[in-house]
Amino acid sequence: MKLLVGILVLGAMSSAQATMLEMNGPLDSTLYEAQVNEEKTYFETLGDLFKVGALPNLSKISNIAWAGRCFSKDVQNEPVSAGYIFRQKKGKDVGPIGANSKAYEAFSYWKIDKEVPNYFDKMDVEQVFAAIPDLSKYAHDAKIKTNSVEIDLQATYKSNLKVSGNYLVEEISGPPLVDVGPAGKTTVGVRCYYFIPELND
Repeated sequence: MKLLVGILVLGAMSSAQATMLEMNGPLDSTLYEAQVNEEKTYFETLGDLFKVGALPNLSKISNIAWAGRCFSKDVQNEPVSAGYIFRQKKGKDVGPIGANSKAYEAFSYWKIDKEVPNYFDKMDVEQVFAAIPDLSKYAHDAKIKTNSVEIDLQATYKSNLKVSGNYLVEEISGPPLVDVGPAGKTTVGVRCYYFIPELND
């Protein structure tokens, strides 16, 4: 069983065919029409949603096991099961001086060995940690930016998370796979979106 936590590779991700809308999660009409009418891939459509996205309300996204799907730049319409957990970090007790100081951590995780990409859809936070016993080792410090939540993944890879409509939309970027000179310092290799299944049934 292979578990991809965060981002380990940016190559082909899954052979599962996205032949039915439900396989890609509860896509709303905006996402569906963008692909069908404008002939955009899910990867491209998520890029559009990310551009108009904003900083999520931290209290509203905390302590929830967000189910999701990821699409790679190389395989733009094939979904991979993913999830995202955001929560306040338990810091050291430094006394009253730290009363107003808050730190956050995030978990961005994938499951790529399942043909059906809804592996995390019905899991709560406890079930996710039970399914991935060592997930706590992969906690990432969350940086609250002007319009996104940013986490550093492996080495030079970064994740940025925004809210767009009913979804959280994530872009994972890193150095290009080939040397394209100064103009190609970073490239978006994966885009994901996250949702609460019960709200989309």
